[in-house]
Amino acid sequence: MNGQLKGKTWMDFLCYPLGNRENKPREHGLTMVIDKGMGLGETRDLLAVSAKYIDIIKLGFGTSALYSPELLAEKIDIIRTEEIDVYPGGTFLEVA
Repeated sequence: MNGQLKGKTWMDFLCYPLGNRENKPREHGLTMVIDKGMGLGETRDLLAVSAKYIDIIKLGFGTSALYSPELLAEKIDIIRTEEIDVYPGGTFLEVA
């Protein structure tokens, strides 16, 4: 390995495209992610990798109706623990 590259990460070579992003809770530059029916494991994986970038998760396409009340409550707790707002969207929002 080239001695000049040893110990460097991608962030040593790339500029962060969002510039000086505010820390949470943010009022500008909010990022929303649509959850199309992820299970608890997928939700945990998503948050482990990118929770600091996500501000809102929308439970889309009426998927929240498919979860048991206990699973839905756990999923919401996992998301809120990361200072992320969560809401039902898609079909339920249209009906409302």
